[in-house]
Amino acid sequence: MSCINTWPSAQPSARAAPKEHQFRFDDGAAYERMMGNWSRLAGEIFLDWLAPLSGLRWIDIGCGNGAFTELLVERCAVAEVQGIDPSEGQLAFARARPAARVAEFRQGDAMALPFSEDRFDVAVMALVIFFVPDPAKGVAEMVRVFLSGRHGRHLCVGRVWRRTSS
Repeated sequence: MSCINTWPSAQPSARAAPKEHQFRFDDGAAYERMMGNWSRLAGEIFLDWLAPLSGLRWIDIGCGNGAFTELLVERCAVAEVQGIDPSEGQLAFARARPAARVAEFRQGDAMALPFSEDRFDVAVMALVIFFVPDPAKGVAEMVRVFLSGRHGRHLCVGRVWRRTSS
């Protein structure tokens, strides 16, 4: 997975090849300054809605700087949390958070998760699906590592927020 959002820029002429702009999320501290408070607020609302049981094994796909992972550790009495992200800069910030005493952070690709099938009770991809080059493949990987079939206790969640007009 590459945490990159690309889109064509305005073209100066019909013959010019489209240019691409990229957002790279390589600096965990800068991301925290820009999105930290909002990420925590959105994560708290999401966890309130989800109301997960304690003692579950979580995978946070596209964990970035660990903001949501830290909420999981603080609020969910997790048995295990694995955070996966392609950016070593984001992961370095995540590893410095208090959650790192419980969570393990590793570099990885949402489209090729380094875990066996049926490994996790809860799989989350919080605010990340838009940055996965092949979203269907990323979701298929979530489902693959997600432990299904135990009395509806286990979940597979992709969190997406959409702005609505007021």
